[in-house]
Amino acid sequence: MQAFKKYIPADYVGLTSLGVSVLLGVIGVAQAVYTLVNQAFSGKLSKSGI
Repeated sequence: MQAFKKYIPADYVGLTSLGVSVLLGVIGVAQAVYTLVNQAFSGKLSKSGI
């Protein structure tokens, strides 16, 4: 975050860090759910020809 502190006001550094953490968390959860859904439905989808 050192490079961004020059352009972002000090008040927003913490908020930006929090936003990035939340965004990465959401992406991680989305990937986990996507993987679980693919594993759960892989057999059904392959049988239906999709």
